[in-house]
This record gives sequence, structure tokens and C-alpha cells, in this order.
Amino acid sequence: VRVEQLAGSTIYLNVGTDHGLAAGDTLVVFPDEGPPRLGELAVRLANSTRTVLDFVGDPFDLERGQIIRMQLLRMPTVALPDADLDAPDRLEVAPSERAAAAAADDEGASTDDEGQVIAPRVQPLSGRWGLDLAGSHSLTELAGGIGEQSVSRVFASPALRFDLFAPAAVGGFDLRLRTRATYRYGSSPGFDSQLMPRFYEVSLYRDFETLPLQLTLGRFHSPGESFSGYWDGLGARFGGQAFGIGALVGMQPDRWNQLPNSDLPKATVYADFEHQTDGLRWRADASAHAVWPRVGEGTHTFFGVGHRLTAGSFRLTQDLQVDRDAWQGGYRLSRFTTHATVRVASGVHLRAGVSRRSTFLLWVDDPTELFAPQRDRLNLGVSARSGQRSLSLDMSLNRDVAGEISQSFSGTMIPGTLWRDVGTMASFSYWSSALGSSWSVAPALRWTWGDMRARTGYRFYTSTFARRTQTTHSPDISLSMRLANRLRASLRVQGRFGPNVTSEFVQLSLSRIF
Repeated sequence: VRVEQLAGSTIYLNVGTDHGLAAGDTLVVFPDEGPPRLGELAVRLANSTRTVLDFVGDPFDLERGQIIRMQLLRMPTVALPDADLDAPDRLEVAPSERAAAAAADDEGASTDDEGQVIAPRVQPLSGRWGLDLAGSHSLTELAGGIGEQSVSRVFASPALRFDLFAPAAVGGFDLRLRTRATYRYGSSPGFDSQLMPRFYEVSLYRDFETLPLQLTLGRFHSPGESFSGYWDGLGARFGGQAFGIGALVGMQPDRWNQLPNSDLPKATVYADFEHQTDGLRWRADASAHAVWPRVGEGTHTFFGVGHRLTAGSFRLTQDLQVDRDAWQGGYRLSRFTTHATVRVASGVHLRAGVSRRSTFLLWVDDPTELFAPQRDRLNLGVSARSGQRSLSLDMSLNRDVAGEISQSFSGTMIPGTLWRDVGTMASFSYWSSALGSSWSVAPALRWTWGDMRARTGYRFYTSTFARRTQTTHSPDISLSMRLANRLRASLRVQGRFGPNVTSEFVQLSLSRIF
């Protein structure tokens, strides 16, 4: 599969429930070529064609557009006709597969005296809970007209996460729940400490067996097209995997507090297509949308077309959106992105992408300014991997509406294993524009000791703006270990030191997949 997007420690893949994945699954990840194991990922959320995953344990090197291979760590349960699902069934496993079956023991499977695998019982529920305790302190020296002034700030953000997938929980509908509750505390004057619950998904979904019909209701991300985003409402799709038509009606959640928002009713109709043969897969969607803000400048109408093409070692993704200009009339291009990746040699991939964005703004004081300033971006990159060694280089050019150009360069290198389970990695970045420039370099050392994975690193950062140079040094260390079956704990400590600023950051996390 291909890594569609990376956002911090969250990974987005271009496969979903149509390919057998489900929330709560644990996957072992391998590079596209070669046997070395990269690590494990846990499925947080999955719809028919897309999956959101998190690292299990210490993060490993992944890149946008990278092709990876995955193996389900949990042993699948085989249900025979008229079988008693409460009693474990016996599965015949070839001798060559017994090693992989043994790896599933931690996930609840076992073997009998003859080496045959006994499947785990069917689990009606799956999901994950997590507890994150994070806090930071910073001390900044400000140069004023009278003299130096020290400003001390303390922030804390304990958070509880809970994800749940319950098949056929309500009238044959699958229940999907993804929530997070965070308490944000800050010592700065004017900071409003508060408890902030978040409901990213609370939905019921059913794929009917007697009809080519799929229904989704509640809070969910659009399952059939790539432009309308999140909904509080109802979605219906009629059709099979090759072709379908659908409609969604409801409201757009409030982006500030994610509560239901009756000020933004909206509706969407769409069609999606998929064609797959040996070595080729093409998936596309076309959609029309309308949002009726109860305050503002009238109806927001827009159209979107997107497609994903895989042909051998070549992969292409494109999205195009046009919005009706309610002030000047006509339609305006608000979003265009294209990204291509091609394998030119064993383990070597080239990638390129271009994008243009000028987002439509629902809330504006001046009705003549309905679109955000236009930004253009060009990306070029190359990655090479051989065994446990890898090198990735990227560059980008950005142009704003005034024609100002900024450029950035970044790279990551993993030389491989130094000794046994000890390895190194390093990354660098450089950014510059007419306003100034900055660059950083960050070497790191990683090692594994039993169930514990550790990483220690250092980051040097310097920037120059308005003829003033600021330099900081940031050491950090992170630990991750398994405490019990599917229960992991991690700790991260980071410091930052410079002429005018010091800070400390600590994060402790517990997470369990069930």
C-alpha cells in the first residue's frame, strides 16, 4: 500500500475496510522490497478506502508516497456455516506459516500439541484507549526599554482518548466511536483553562447484504468523496465496488469546539468509480456540494473531482475543487493538488507534486474577500532504501499571492545498525525567504532492549530574522515498552536551551488495544 499522508505520529493509508482492515487491528510493516521489519502500526479508524493508524511503540521512518507491505498481526477468525462462534475452531496451518502463527500468540491465538493453530474467540468489540499526560515550562528573557524581563509560562494538557468499533451493535449497524477529552491549563494571563471534549466520530454504519446499499449516520467523515469533510447527519450510497452514487445531508461541525452547529446546514451528491486489473487500479470520485450559512453571504456552492491511479511502479493522485464566487459571480479554482511517485530502480523512488490553494472563507467581515490568499507549492523528492539503510531528500518552493518565494530543503538518513539492536538516524532542514532563514540538524541513536525501545537525540536550530540570530539546542530522550498484553507505556523528555529561552517538556502515555 501507499502512505497517503503523515501528520505527526498519525499515518494515513489508501486502503480500508474493503481490503479487510478494521479499527483495533495491529499490523506489522515491511518495506516494499526486502525483508527487514520496520515496526508495528495500530488501526485507529478505517472506512471503506482509507485508514488512520498510529505507531505501536517507537516511531519508525516513513515518508509520504512510500510503498510499504503490511501483515495482520492478529490471527483472523474463520467462521464456518452453522458454526458455534463462541467455541474456538481449529485451523489447518502449513508448517511454513507456523512461525507467523506463533507471532500471533501475543494477540490471543494459541497452538495445540501438533502445532495447529487454535483461532481466538470472536471479539465483538475492538478499539483502543489511551492516557496522555503532557506538561511544559518555558522561561523567556525579553529585552525592553527599561531592562531585561523574564517571562515564565507553564502549560499542561492531560488527555484521555477512547476509540471503539462494535460490529452489528445497533440493529445490524456497526458502531464507530473516536473521542478525546483534554484539559488545557496555562499560567499565562488571559489563558482560559478549560476541559475540551472532542468527538471526532460517533457513527453507525451498515452495508446491507440484500441490497447494494450502505448507510452512515451520526458524526463521520465523508466515506465516498474527498471534499466535504466531516458531517453531523446521514449518508447513503447505492452501488457496488466498481460504481456507486451517494448523497449526504446534515450539518458541518463547529471547527472551534466540534459541537453540532445548526448554522451550517449542507448537502452533497457524488459518484465514485473503481477499475482494477493486474498491475492497474484507478479510483475516482466526482461531487457537488452546497452549504447554507445562516449568517454571512449566502450559499456556498462548490464542485470536486479526484482520482487515484496505480499502474505498476507509477502512482498518481489528483484533486481539483472549484467554488462559486458569490461576490463577483462565476467560479474560481480553490484547490488543485497532484502528486506522483515512480520507482526508477530497486528501492529508489522519485516523487513530485504541485498544488494551488485559495480556500473559501465562510466567515468574513468584508464580502469582497471570500477567498484566502492564493498559495502555490512545488515539491520534488527522492528516496533510496537498501535493507535497513535509507536516505530521503525533499525540496519545495512556495509562492504567495504577492509573488514572494520561499524555499525549503529537508532530508532523513538511516545508516543502519551499528551494533546488534543499536542504530542511528539523522535529519536536517533548511528554510529561507525574503524575511529570513533557518536551518536545523538532528542526529539520533535508537536501540532495543527486550520489550523496551529507546531513542535519544539532539537538535541544533538557528534562525535569522530582522538581522537577529537565535540559536537553540534541544536534547531529548524517549522510551517505550510493553507492560502487559497489548498495553504499552511511553515516556518522552525534551529540553531546549538558548541565549534568551529555556524550556522543558515531559510526556507520559499509556495505551491499550483491545
